[in-house]
Amino acid sequence: MSVGESEGMRGGTAARVLWPAAFLVSGLLFHQLRANGYFSSVPGDLIDARFNSVILEHVFQWMRGDGVALWSPGFFYPYQNTLALSDNHFGTAGIYALFRLSGLEREAALTAWLMMGSALNFLAAHYALRKLGLRPLGAAAGAFVFAFSLPVMAQQTHAQFAYRAFVPLAFLSCWQWLQSGRLTSLALCAIWLGAQFYCAIYTGVFTLYVMVAAVVGWWLLGQVGATLKKSREWWLSASSLSRWGSLFAVFVAAMAVGALLLKYHAVSSGYGFERPRGEILEMLPRVSSWLISDFSGFSNWVGGWISGVPMRHEHQLFAGIAVLLFALIGGLVALRSIEHALIGKLAVLIILILGVTTISFHGVSLYRLALHLPGISSVRAVTRVVLVLVLPIGILVGIGVDRWVLLFSKRGTGRKAVAMASAYAFLLFELLGFHHISTPVEHWHQRQRDFARRMPISDGRSVIYADRSADAPHLDDLDAMIYAQDHALPAVNGYSGYVPPGAGVTGQCESPETFLAAYSRYSHVASEDVEELRERLVVVPKPVCANGRVMRFSGRIPNAQVAAIRLQVVGVKVDGKRVLADVRIVNDSDRDFSTLEVDGRNVRLSWRLLEGGRDEHSVGWVARKDLSLVLAPGEETEIRVEFDAKSGEYRLEFSLVQEMMLWFHDHGMRVPSVDVRVE
Repeated sequence: MSVGESEGMRGGTAARVLWPAAFLVSGLLFHQLRANGYFSSVPGDLIDARFNSVILEHVFQWMRGDGVALWSPGFFYPYQNTLALSDNHFGTAGIYALFRLSGLEREAALTAWLMMGSALNFLAAHYALRKLGLRPLGAAAGAFVFAFSLPVMAQQTHAQFAYRAFVPLAFLSCWQWLQSGRLTSLALCAIWLGAQFYCAIYTGVFTLYVMVAAVVGWWLLGQVGATLKKSREWWLSASSLSRWGSLFAVFVAAMAVGALLLKYHAVSSGYGFERPRGEILEMLPRVSSWLISDFSGFSNWVGGWISGVPMRHEHQLFAGIAVLLFALIGGLVALRSIEHALIGKLAVLIILILGVTTISFHGVSLYRLALHLPGISSVRAVTRVVLVLVLPIGILVGIGVDRWVLLFSKRGTGRKAVAMASAYAFLLFELLGFHHISTPVEHWHQRQRDFARRMPISDGRSVIYADRSADAPHLDDLDAMIYAQDHALPAVNGYSGYVPPGAGVTGQCESPETFLAAYSRYSHVASEDVEELRERLVVVPKPVCANGRVMRFSGRIPNAQVAAIRLQVVGVKVDGKRVLADVRIVNDSDRDFSTLEVDGRNVRLSWRLLEGGRDEHSVGWVARKDLSLVLAPGEETEIRVEFDAKSGEYRLEFSLVQEMMLWFHDHGMRVPSVDVRVE
């Protein structure tokens, strides 16, 4: 044990208990209990929180022996292996099961599960930081950053990231292996890393990033040679049981993770999923991301001036003013080799390596290279790497807090007490002003009561097909999923990270025939199987769908029908810079005209403003308005469009487009127009 370690491990019993207890209780009291309204609410919104409850409840039912198929929870029915469309909670469902077996209902069990996750995250980080040599207060402060800092709380709507306790344990074992060369430490690192994958694949991947960055950082520090030398010495001196037992543990951990990832890969390949690279690159951290903390009542001004960040809620990476201050102090202490030189420098390097390799600067990023590796493209929101980066940040904060206290302790016991209290208060300050997102338990219950009232009489063979609204379709899907799960029924409705082609209810007031046609097309099942499924479907209606349902068509709209569709400009009003236009769509063809296509190649309304009478075909036709309607032969409807325009005189024209297929005006439909003047 080094001098720094021996000093770091000192501390009276009171300090060793007081500071971790104070930080843990504060985190649970001012974060978790505030977020759940003292068990009257569930942290998060009505979408992700309820979805995670469905997954946890499914695994619990499987563990209880209810006869459910582990990989097929019953949503997106009749598609199979839909559990592999998102995180599975295999590593933590047992904790949820204990709460359910103790008598807690779904919502209370989820809330307790979330709170337990925060507690375990803190305790694991505190244990690791103490083993790394930090003093009681520094270790408690660093663990607080890992468990309760702003970037962690900003992921409050994503319950799947609640458990990260194996991240600090894996890092500690990796550090011990790098220092000692003992293969037993590497085996422990593999075990903890594998366990984190089973808690959440996202955080498992990011923990692996940290391990790789730690090895690279160790090499940059010039320490790899010493590690290899110690590894050889250990191998020669260790017993056969230690050597081969360690290798076996690494092998088993690798196989366990490999089996899990292979299952996900097989399901993804089977359904033809491929994450667009543009979507991933959009979710890479930016320089500005590290300044944004919109949920903080005290630090939101730091990045409040930043605009133009897509998916801004995923870019909440600012760790807090106090965290930044103490981390800077800790970094300086380590870089100047005052104390904790190796672990502090390694923490700095990990932050820099992962920061540089994942950041996107004006669309340029080294992370593009990683997208060529198998499976990496499945990780969409790379900004969430902050969930593991808070560990090296917490190490630097712990070092900084310890140095802060030492500087004042030389001036007397009173000033030392003030320094310790101020460090605690500064870190707690950000948490007190954090804006939590939570949903009253009663809202969960009310949605399920409303759904149950609309549910027709069914039997054990029924398959739920629930109407969706235009404003909150995923809420309706989750209502159906929870009802189906509670009543041991499958549901066509579903919500997850991916949607199998042809699965689920895809639009407002959509006809079940649309789903059956899509299912038949993509699954290549026999007609009698489709008919059997049709007989089992029980439609759960919404009042808004009483006037009829939408049937999607398939393929390209025939030219003859295109030419028989008429557009008319009914009226135009200009309010300042705002243009409001009413357009009539008339179906003069001899067949139904639907605007929704099975593969999403829908018909949309488009318009353009022509200045000075220009009518070049290349001008405009950029604007779009979604349409969700079916017009019978001779039927018509009116659509309102609103948009802003600069001052000037224009000719306003309208047309229809079937996306990726055709423009109606190229195939016989007349383009209506009207003169517009904007002051």
